[in-house]
Amino acid sequence: MLKRFIIVYVVLLSSTVFARYEIGSKQTENFTTETLIEIINSSAEEKSIPSVLSDLHQYYPELFSNYILMYKSRSLQKSSFLYPRVLLNSKDSKTIISFNGNPKDHGYNNLEVVEFDEKEDRFKFREISFFDGKAKVSEVNPKKCLRCHQSSSRKNVDPRPNWEPYNMWPGAYDSTGHGSDFIRKGSDKFDPHLYNLFSQENEMYQKFLDTVASNHDRYKYLVPIAKNTSGLYFPSLTAASGSKGPHHLTTALTEQLGLLNTRRIVRLIKTSPLMEFYKETVLGAFRCDKMFMPKDLLNWHKSKTNMEPVNLNVDSTNKILSFIFEAHDVDTSDWSMDFGTGAKFAFRERFGMPTNFERPFFQKLKEALVEKGSKLNCEDLEKESLRKLQEAWNQDLLLFDKEVKVKAPLINSCTRCHSEYSFNNAPVIPFDNQDQLKIMLKKTGYKRGTLYEEILYRVGPHATFDERMPANGYIPRSDELKEFKETLESLYFNSAQD
Repeated sequence: MLKRFIIVYVVLLSSTVFARYEIGSKQTENFTTETLIEIINSSAEEKSIPSVLSDLHQYYPELFSNYILMYKSRSLQKSSFLYPRVLLNSKDSKTIISFNGNPKDHGYNNLEVVEFDEKEDRFKFREISFFDGKAKVSEVNPKKCLRCHQSSSRKNVDPRPNWEPYNMWPGAYDSTGHGSDFIRKGSDKFDPHLYNLFSQENEMYQKFLDTVASNHDRYKYLVPIAKNTSGLYFPSLTAASGSKGPHHLTTALTEQLGLLNTRRIVRLIKTSPLMEFYKETVLGAFRCDKMFMPKDLLNWHKSKTNMEPVNLNVDSTNKILSFIFEAHDVDTSDWSMDFGTGAKFAFRERFGMPTNFERPFFQKLKEALVEKGSKLNCEDLEKESLRKLQEAWNQDLLLFDKEVKVKAPLINSCTRCHSEYSFNNAPVIPFDNQDQLKIMLKKTGYKRGTLYEEILYRVGPHATFDERMPANGYIPRSDELKEFKETLESLYFNSAQD
């Protein structure tokens, strides 16, 4: 058995041997970041990613049968079809280790690790860098990880994995385990960019196996994915009739991460100061499909969120949480795991999973908020909710901002970086002058065509890490992005008519 202990060194000492292992005997349910660090320390040889993967394969072979390949990654670790980014998952997905395979790609010398802390119901990130035969472990949740793994408006540290909800995972082999409207020609959601990527997956995976994987010092341990009866690795609803995939690793990871993230969301709700007043409101919304609020407060929430609290049902978890918390300027955009897409690729909503998200979510919510023996009677929940909230409203116990403030538009952020007075080497684009911007948006010569098309790509869900705008790590909220796109669209098409 591996000896449990706390690692106190940041730089791993190459001469230290901590444990002996029984080859191939370890299961990964209890595999943690500390387990990985122990394995790195157990060898007296020079430290490298290939040597670590060799040891992992020797003692935890299960990891190499449970993995995701990202041929287009929006992370710090770049990737491609032939040199994908690998996400090795423990059986329960509570620990994920990632690496890439092309020496020319950013992040080649690093392992990235995300672990779900059972005691705290938190995701924790580490980076392990390898140079000159030594390994260096970062602190927990380094700033470079937080740039992408939590909202830039979050005031505390509470990251989450970046993973799209069911049932589309752009850039992953097996990107649509059970089909998706985004790759179905004729659908109003059809996305030619995603279709182009998806249509190459079977051919490029075969090429990856034939030309790269078997002799590559990082990929050679991966157990190849099996073809189905139709000869496809990654079938979908667009594939031949009856071709049901033998592996849907993307679907499995979504289910497991979704359940873990459920625990994180419930913790965020439970520890919110708002629960002193809104506990019965939250429970009532999910238990009774009704929003129990006094009329004045209900209208205040409407004006703050620009939402209507109607049609509460099993598919509206996002709406319920946004309506309650966003009104109080609690940013829920990183409560879900979608990577700044606003659940654009979701089958239902941003908390989507292969199974019903609301059922395990409400179960955890009850465990966290309801005292043992208490009954969730809708009549009592309504009565108590109205009493608490009316008192809070009358006495301003929550410091209600009854004059709703208008947030600065996203285009202002663009102006700060792309002004002629900026000193960050960003190209000058007159976002602060609509007449000039109108003309410039039509200019061609950009990778995606016109400047207008280039900008839309860079703020959109397909841009990689080094292409993405804003470049400071800020991931725009869906309402900000919608307003920004509408502004550009108006200028571009008006200019086209001039």
